[in-house]
Amino acid sequence: MAEEDGLGANRNMHEAAATSTSLALETETETETETETETETETETEIEVGTSSAKNDTDKSSKDAETTQTIPLYKLFSFADSVDVVLMIVGTIGAVGNGICMPLMTVLLGELTDSFGQNQNSQDMVRVVSEVSCWMVTGERQAARIRSLYLKTIMRQDIAFFDKETNTGEVVGRMSGDTVLIQDAMGEKVGKFIQLVSTFLGGLVIAFIKGWLLTLVLLSCIPLLVITGGVTAITVSKMAASGQNAYAKAATLVEQTIGSIRTVASFTGEKRAVISYNKSLADAYKAGVQEGLTAGLGFGAVMFVLFCTYSLAIWYGGKMILEKGYSGGAVLNVIVAVLTGSMSLGQASPCMTAFASGQAAAFKMFETINRKPEIDAYDSRGKKLDDIHGDIDIKENIAYGKDGATTEEIKAAAELANAAKFIDKLPQGLDTMVGEHGTQLSGSHSELLEDPEGAYSQLIRLQEVNKHSEKAAVDQDKADSITESNRRSSQRMSFLLSISRGSSGRGNSSRHLSVSFGLPTGLNVTETALTDAEASYPQPSEKHPEVPLRRLAYLNKPEVPVLILGALAAVVNGSIMPIFGLLISDVIKTFYEPPHQLRKDSKFWALMFVVLGLASLLAMPARTYFFSVAGCKLIKRIRSMSFDKVIHMEISWFDDPEHSSGAIGARLSADAASVRCLVGDALAQIVQDSASAIAGLAIAFEACWQLALIVLALIPLIGLNGYVQLKFMKGFSADAKMMYEEASQVANDAVGSIRTVASFCAEEKVMVLYKKKCEGPMKTGIRQGLISGIGFGVSFVLLFMVYAASFYFGAKLVEDGKTTFSDVFRVFFALTMAAMGISQSSSLAPDSTKAKSAAASIFAIIDRKSKIDPSDESGMTLQSVKGEIELRHISFKYPTRPDVQIFRDLSLNIHSGKEGDATEAEILAASEMANAHKFISGLHQGYDTMVGERGVQLSGGQKQRVAIARAIVKSPKILLLDEATSALDAESERVVQDALDRVMVNRTTVVVAHRLSTIKNADVIAVVKNGGGIVEKGRHETLINMKDGVYASLVALHMSASS
Repeated sequence: MAEEDGLGANRNMHEAAATSTSLALETETETETETETETETETETEIEVGTSSAKNDTDKSSKDAETTQTIPLYKLFSFADSVDVVLMIVGTIGAVGNGICMPLMTVLLGELTDSFGQNQNSQDMVRVVSEVSCWMVTGERQAARIRSLYLKTIMRQDIAFFDKETNTGEVVGRMSGDTVLIQDAMGEKVGKFIQLVSTFLGGLVIAFIKGWLLTLVLLSCIPLLVITGGVTAITVSKMAASGQNAYAKAATLVEQTIGSIRTVASFTGEKRAVISYNKSLADAYKAGVQEGLTAGLGFGAVMFVLFCTYSLAIWYGGKMILEKGYSGGAVLNVIVAVLTGSMSLGQASPCMTAFASGQAAAFKMFETINRKPEIDAYDSRGKKLDDIHGDIDIKENIAYGKDGATTEEIKAAAELANAAKFIDKLPQGLDTMVGEHGTQLSGSHSELLEDPEGAYSQLIRLQEVNKHSEKAAVDQDKADSITESNRRSSQRMSFLLSISRGSSGRGNSSRHLSVSFGLPTGLNVTETALTDAEASYPQPSEKHPEVPLRRLAYLNKPEVPVLILGALAAVVNGSIMPIFGLLISDVIKTFYEPPHQLRKDSKFWALMFVVLGLASLLAMPARTYFFSVAGCKLIKRIRSMSFDKVIHMEISWFDDPEHSSGAIGARLSADAASVRCLVGDALAQIVQDSASAIAGLAIAFEACWQLALIVLALIPLIGLNGYVQLKFMKGFSADAKMMYEEASQVANDAVGSIRTVASFCAEEKVMVLYKKKCEGPMKTGIRQGLISGIGFGVSFVLLFMVYAASFYFGAKLVEDGKTTFSDVFRVFFALTMAAMGISQSSSLAPDSTKAKSAAASIFAIIDRKSKIDPSDESGMTLQSVKGEIELRHISFKYPTRPDVQIFRDLSLNIHSGKEGDATEAEILAASEMANAHKFISGLHQGYDTMVGERGVQLSGGQKQRVAIARAIVKSPKILLLDEATSALDAESERVVQDALDRVMVNRTTVVVAHRLSTIKNADVIAVVKNGGGIVEKGRHETLINMKDGVYASLVALHMSASS
């Protein structure tokens, strides 16, 4: 079995051998020395370090869960440049100007004139545009800078950091998910918060001017309000951090599973991977529900304190009228001014939630950005390059060995590495794409590509360079070479130094041996068959159709009872503000009643406000809890369905760059979270605002239907603005999301190949590529900010036009005797609340558009039917598998290379294995058969030793033997061995080959190998030439005696190379 990436960083030896989903691991590891004892000793030290670090990480995680991991809000802006500072200043000025407009309206309540109008509106539009646009633009710019700095810092870290403190999935998850939260906390939410705070402060100033004593009494409730809000923010932040940690674990599992999908599929490990993923999602679900309930309780408590404050104001205001000679208008001005300011604090709760989430998300990222590595990656020196990103051609791959390498130098290096021949035969030569992790090339070809990269260097470090290939072609006479090898055949050097148990040992001279092995054997696909074997990817441009909301609703069908309860709570919560306006209008009339009636009615209306506060205290938590349950269950269901669908796709699906591990991880992380906006907080807000609008209109029509009709005719202007904004926003989010997926893949591949990146000091090249991929999304975000600013500006202009029209026509109706002054106020307050609800709904345009685009992306995965789905129970089910294989006229092309023919009319019969007795495959027995039991037993924790992400705590040979043991435990009827002994030294190879010979009994085994010794005893050897028919077939003894035979020539070439 060829080595591949590991599924989990926390797998231990026992799981690796016992389960079919733990995978053989990648080859960036410790060197395996000449003797088994030496290997065990060296690796034992490494494993102990990795295990202790795993424990430390566990302890650290537990500690982190107990403390709040946040940073101060102002530090979110640590990476702002001069342009961002200017944008923030302009946006702040606009927000302050916009914020004081509402308090100023309280001064104009008694002036029912049309002088409120035109000039005020145009000025307000300028302020709103500057507020929203500037903050959205600077948020996009700073978030892009944080992404780049985070990746750049990650690239600079020492290798131990990746072994102990992070992994690829976490990095990609934070870059694609946490940066969105950070951007939200430092973008338009800041402008909105400044606007709301300005409204609050403006209201206080006006209130003090009109009635300082009453204002002071009302302000006595502010400390309780601040304490309630502070406790809520801290608690919500802790819950958000817990959920983000759970999603980070899920993202790691996604990256490791998809990165090793071939091994997962071969061991039918899809089901176990889904179970592990669902477990992480379950933890995130619990954290999300707790966060929603906590936020609801906190915000409900805030509103309860506010209503109690108004209750106090009405009671004490009546007292001031009776005892201090306050006028009803002065009391009204104070109450409405404080009311306007306090309502702004209530509306600031989503901003506070965004700040808390952003601060929690920024903690880990900023901690990493500020981390000083013990060994700076920029000073590293090394040789090997596996792969940097998925979208790279052979020319770029080789050029990573030297900055500014010319085409001539690249070709010369390829000649030195004996790679020029097969490169020239590729359809696009040096411009051929190698694919993610080089999957479009064979192991030997990937190895050959690594040699020319090192050919530029004066000092070359070669680690197990002939694991996949029998060629060692780099001209070591032109460079000093340090070679780590597990085979004596690769020791072609003038001086040998053996190390025993960590100390230097023998130093001897060795003959310069010409190591030039023959072509790949086994099924004997000769090198000329590779003429058309590699080609560049096609250019897929998949546009996902829009998904109707009823599909999301259907997915949420199990939560219909919960949604109904949440909707009822939202209706109650939405009706509170219009009722509040109704009570205010009645209070206004009370202030002008006779003293005895005023004293009685003021107490009654004060009590009604307390009742309203209690209703808010109950309705708000119920709304957030029920919708959090529905939203979190939907996101859990969507992620689980998407992941389950992804890992059951045919293998060729993953060859598409759009389906790489980084891109899929970003889609499962960001898209699924965005979809929740349609059924979580946004849906709750829409239901609540609809209830506000309906209740407000009902009250208005009851008070004065003529004025209500006039205002109702103007309200569609606000709805039209929201619709236009949605239309404008629709075209940008999908493109931006796709481009950020490409950037995520760059980060995924770079971090996954961090040893290669560090050894070639290629961090700057990675950063240049990443920034290039981010340029498009950032421009789209800036354009989106400008459009949103204009949309909000128009929305506020129309809002004030409605207010002005209400007062003007109300004054006319009062003048004509068709209504009363009290009813005009009732219509005004009721429609103010309704219009405020509509305005808030239109502000959800960016979130809803993004959610629809994300839903289309998610359902594109869910709706696709896998061409080869092992979980599909339809079709024929074989009761028993004998292991006999018959290929009849097989022609084959890879989907990503449809113009390249791999097999042409291939026919082959493979009989089932000979009968024999096979022992039950147990873990210990399998380990001994794979020659792995001895070194595993020598480890500190034996079979419970943690191997680290991608098995970095094991050497290449040790990982290969664990993989072989896993294959033995699987005990399949058909066994495929792809270079199964490639990473073993000569002694271990003999033992493992003997074990494999025993395993082959009673099963059909197809062996693909570069060493003839692994297939010498095969029952049938088939020689395939140029992907066409079988040119020779038979046992080794028969084929070796064929005069001028292809197989015989390969054996002769192999023997001459070995000698």
